[in-house]
Amino acid sequence: MTKIFSSGQTKNWSSAVSAIQPLDLSAYQELVRRHESLVFNTCLKMIRSYQDAEEVCQDTFVQVYHRMHQFEHRAAFKTWLFRIVYNLCFGVPPRKWTWTGQIALLV
Repeated sequence: MTKIFSSGQTKNWSSAVSAIQPLDLSAYQELVRRHESLVFNTCLKMIRSYQDAEEVCQDTFVQVYHRMHQFEHRAAFKTWLFRIVYNLCFGVPPRKWTWTGQIALLV
C-alpha cells in the first residue's frame, strides 16, 4: 500500500483519484476521510435534516466508489464530487412543511 498524502504535501486530488482507479481501498478511505466533513456540512446546509444529510453523505461516497471510473479529469475532483452531492440533495423530498403566516418553512 502506498500513502497518497504526506503531512506536508499539498492536496493533489488527481493522484488520489488515479490511485483509486484500480479500487485501492486505502486510497478510497483517505479520500473519504478528507472530504466527509465538507460533504456532510454541505448536505446539512442544503437539506436541513441531520438524518437525511447523513444518508445523502453516505450515498455520495457509495456513488463515488462505484463511479470512480467515470471521472474524466477534465475538471477538479471536488467539482465532480460536489456535482454528485448536489444531485443527491436535490433528490431528497421535503419531509414536512409547516406554514407560519406568509412563509412556508421546512422543518
